[in-house]
Amino acid sequence: MRSRLFAGLATLLAASALAQTPEVHPVKIRIVEIDARAEVRTKPRRVVREDGHKVLEFEVELLAYFLAPEQPVGPDRTVPVEMKKRVRVVGPQSMPVP
Repeated sequence: MRSRLFAGLATLLAASALAQTPEVHPVKIRIVEIDARAEVRTKPRRVVREDGHKVLEFEVELLAYFLAPEQPVGPDRTVPVEMKKRVRVVGPQSMPVP
């Protein structure tokens, strides 16, 4: 009798804990590949990130773009492309400097 009571109490506590846990929904990453023409607006900088990776960063202003013919898996072709603000480009230090 006592073991059933404890088992029932444990089940109620577990159910209560699960009911209070917020449901987690995976975030869908919205990505699409574009080919663009842009003007470099800032001097390229070599940066060492917190994780130790060395990257090259600079900002560009997009002048024109079109969707690339070959897309990654699951592209979202409705992603808006920012044309009014500068876009930060981050790449490996081996990337050619514009």
